[in-house]
Amino acid sequence: MIIYIVLTNIEIYIPSIELLACTKIFSKREKDLQDLRDTDLLLLCDKQELLSMADEYLGYMLNPEDPDLNYHQLRSIPDQKGI
Repeated sequence: MIIYIVLTNIEIYIPSIELLACTKIFSKREKDLQDLRDTDLLLLCDKQELLSMADEYLGYMLNPEDPDLNYHQLRSIPDQKGI
C-alpha cells in the first residue's frame, strides 16, 4: 500500500552534491571521512566549486584550526583518488 500526502506551503530544499560533500567535510566523524575517501561523492562534485565553498564556509567555523575537522584532509583526498 502506498500512501501519498500532499502538503502545501512547504518547500523542500534538495542540496547540491557539493553542499552534501561540505556537510561531511566540516564534520569530525570518521564515517564522514571514510565516505569522502571511499565513495564517488567527490568525483561527482565540481572540484573548483567544492573547494571554493569549503574555503568560504571555513570562515564560519568556531574553531577552524581544529585538527580533527575533515576539512584538513580535503586537499589530500582528491590526489589519492586521482581527481
